[in-house]
Amino acid sequence: MADINQTPNAFAEEVIDGAAKKNFREPLSVSEIDTVNLFQMLAEMLISSKSITCERRMNGWIAKNLKTAGILRHYFISYRNPEGGYSHFFDSESRYAPDPDFKELLLCKDGFGGIFNLRLAQSDLVLEVDVAEAFHRGGVSPWIFFLKRIGIQKIIGLSLNDSKGYLGTFWFEPVINHNVFFRSVAALLSMILSNIFCGLNLVSSTGQQGRIREDAHKGVLKSDFEKTYSGNTMIIGKSSCMLEMEQLIQTVAPSSATVLISGETGTGKELIARRIHECSLRKENLMVKVNCATLPASLIESELFGHEKGAFTGAVEKRIGKFELAHKGTLFLDEIGEMPLDLQVKLLRAIQEKEIQRLGGSSIIKVDVRVIAATNRGLLEEVNLGRFRNDLYYRLNVFPIHANPLRERSGDINELATFFLEKIAARTLTKVKSLSKNALSQLNAYSWPGNVRELEHLLERSVLINDGAVITSVYLPDSTPLSQVAKNNVHSKKLGDHERSYLLEVLRQHNGKISGINSAANTLGIPPSTLSSKIIRFGIQKDEYS
Repeated sequence: MADINQTPNAFAEEVIDGAAKKNFREPLSVSEIDTVNLFQMLAEMLISSKSITCERRMNGWIAKNLKTAGILRHYFISYRNPEGGYSHFFDSESRYAPDPDFKELLLCKDGFGGIFNLRLAQSDLVLEVDVAEAFHRGGVSPWIFFLKRIGIQKIIGLSLNDSKGYLGTFWFEPVINHNVFFRSVAALLSMILSNIFCGLNLVSSTGQQGRIREDAHKGVLKSDFEKTYSGNTMIIGKSSCMLEMEQLIQTVAPSSATVLISGETGTGKELIARRIHECSLRKENLMVKVNCATLPASLIESELFGHEKGAFTGAVEKRIGKFELAHKGTLFLDEIGEMPLDLQVKLLRAIQEKEIQRLGGSSIIKVDVRVIAATNRGLLEEVNLGRFRNDLYYRLNVFPIHANPLRERSGDINELATFFLEKIAARTLTKVKSLSKNALSQLNAYSWPGNVRELEHLLERSVLINDGAVITSVYLPDSTPLSQVAKNNVHSKKLGDHERSYLLEVLRQHNGKISGINSAANTLGIPPSTLSSKIIRFGIQKDEYS
């Protein structure tokens, strides 16, 4: 038995020698022959891996060796960062990189792999995850749901280690479906990847905004931001309010005027912002998004303006903020109503003076940024209550656009459903082609408190549980007809009251389950962290929904 604590070359040689000796007594099986061949190839790879000194070369090395050798299709690295959470490095050419849902997964505290990373950190060298099995087990993390949706059946994790212990996990989609085969070569493959990983020092370099911006402007690496906003930005629907909105977009897009987009959760405010950016003269540069609701108050300033090395505890290096990253482009401030009052002053100054100052820095940095803000709150009411600065409100509200709720444009439901169905079927590689008359009737009778986002996610659920080419029935959490909603005077409610009631309704339907499969967050189409912050903001108590 080979000792994995030996040097990689000695380890590989011992296994190969052992297999060769066996060959004198009895024939090797096909899997053993494959393993021996792969060991010889990996031993050669180990030598070439020592020359890897940057992330781009690592991408090239993996493509040339591991992909060409038929070992993996796509890969993803979750690694421990100095703050105790996980950061990420992924294959920018993979099929999941442009997916908006994948971007949401990058915000997960436990990293891509969730609880399985903990298992690899504690004991396992290699871990094989059957996606379908994990999915049906229930209570799984959002990344399992994501893998199933995009059609990945199996994923393998290799722990990355140095002399001090666990560094992170190298996740990949295997080409060869043979568990014994991978376990036999896992030790050497893990050594090679750990060797590369340590040499790159990804923990301190990967994902830093300065590198991303520099590479993006060179046209080398645009996946982290530009792919997030790639794809169809057309406004779907021919109702009068949507035609009016498109006209407003075309009017304001060529200018650099600040835009304030208002509307309920799920009405497509980010899509409107993307549409404005794509129709503007800034479209060749980045559109950078900041969600003010998901960031702790202590981190928002650093996220927006950046910081110098040593500016505060944990600031081990300089970080470029989103204002600098969006220079000559667009900065989209989502959930602007969540921004703390003390930071609103600095945001106002940055917008008016077109200059910023990094935390801990002394120099003034000029920026040319078009700001688009969005909110699901009534900001004027927030101003009257003293929770939002009136000067910032009027500076943002130069060109207001309102995103109408889906119940006010029910004539667009059929067109939206067809669009989403085609998009979901292509993404999930399913054979679903259309909706039956009964299914369309269900959609048109529903009140859509979660708006367009809810429509998309309920259709996705219907696609996943449907076996035929036609969806005959759509799962709806509440079958309350639109006419009954009108009778209940929903339109007379304040926006915040309506959202609070809807959140409570969804939480009750899911028995208070916030994250995982069949959870409230999945139905709402938002990250669990966003749902948790909304629960706190609206003062929702556990005994109200459990």
